[in-house]
Amino acid sequence: MTTTTALNNTTPSTSNPSSGTAKDRTTFGNNFDQFLKLLVTQMKNQDPMEPMDASEFTNQLVQFAGIEQNIKSNTLLEKISGNQTSGLLRESASYVGQTVSIKSDKLVRGDATTPNTFTYTNDKKYTNAKITILDNKGKMVRTLDSLSGEAGIKTITWDGKDTQGLPMPAGQYTLKAVGVTKTGNGPNDQTTTNLETTTTGVVNSAGVEGGKIMLNVDGVPVTEDKIISISNS
Repeated sequence: MTTTTALNNTTPSTSNPSSGTAKDRTTFGNNFDQFLKLLVTQMKNQDPMEPMDASEFTNQLVQFAGIEQNIKSNTLLEKISGNQTSGLLRESASYVGQTVSIKSDKLVRGDATTPNTFTYTNDKKYTNAKITILDNKGKMVRTLDSLSGEAGIKTITWDGKDTQGLPMPAGQYTLKAVGVTKTGNGPNDQTTTNLETTTTGVVNSAGVEGGKIMLNVDGVPVTEDKIISISNS
């Protein structure tokens, strides 16, 4: 005897717990009610000489139980995720208005007259170091060379002028810092190693993205783990 069932073969998605668990619960409830009604009807009208196979509807009940467990798990995950996001949002709000030093190659000039200070870090001793400053179109603005190659963090102040001594406008610039190691006496007898730079700015806004705190520092998006230090503005 063929058993008619009301199980929808589409299992509620568990890949995205926040994408409609309430709808999944409603669908599950409707399907389960329909299944029970059909099951009772079949049992009432079954042929006594050829009783229905109990294993078929038992398997259906097992499937329903699995779906119900998935929905409960999703509901719990939604609750946990919501609590974590709320906590991160409260934490991120404490950064707004603070001055932070961050690991970044982006330097923001607030105006055309104020010098900019940043740092570069030599992971070991080099012959010297060099920093190239590029505008937001990737064009070279200024090269600061023959800088200290001693190991450690070095502070640099850029007067904000280009190679011709003209002041550069407000905006975002990129720093390319390298450690230079001489390998011979010729001008090209050298190797370079990329160095880490650190810039300073004010946190304009903050939020949560992908479970991480994201900061907007003078228009530059950075993750919380890039922060080196924090000070009151």
